Amino acid sequence: MAPIARVLRIAGVVLALLAAGPAAAELPPDVDAVAEHMAFLGYQCQRKDDRLECQHPQNVNMAVRGLQGGTLLIAFLLAEDAAKAPDKRLEVLEQVNTMNANSTTVIFFVDKDGDLGASTWFPGRYDKATFGQMMERWNTDIREALQRDPERSRALLR
Repeated sequence: MAPIARVLRIAGVVLALLAAGPAAAELPPDVDAVAEHMAFLGYQCQRKDDRLECQHPQNVNMAVRGLQGGTLLIAFLLAEDAAKAPDKRLEVLEQVNTMNANSTTVIFFVDKDGDLGASTWFPGRYDKATFGQMMERWNTDIREALQRDPERSRALLR
């Protein structure tokens, strides 16, 4: 997993944890099994009232929440101020569209503050094999999105 660590250092990616309203806030189903699996994968998770906050030395940090009977993974990567300028909006959205076109499970988006978000949703209750496959794909999609055009990724992200 060292390549993603290099990309994250180069890009200077910083996580801003999900700050959703209380109406959407809930822990994921089988939160203890999810937290145990995340720890097995090398994540350090802190349990909050409405989410797990998970950090990893080589992969993007994320919040894990319950949503509509399933589990939502979400990460926010802070964008460079220059990438938030109105004249850069089309270029940034084109880059996000390219990320989405090449992603298997992760949905990339620009939030209301102009930062890059990434999310995926896992339906139903925790299943060890399926959750493990989803986590592998999550990390692969994000790594590949950032490495596809490293120069544009560095210009986009802090």
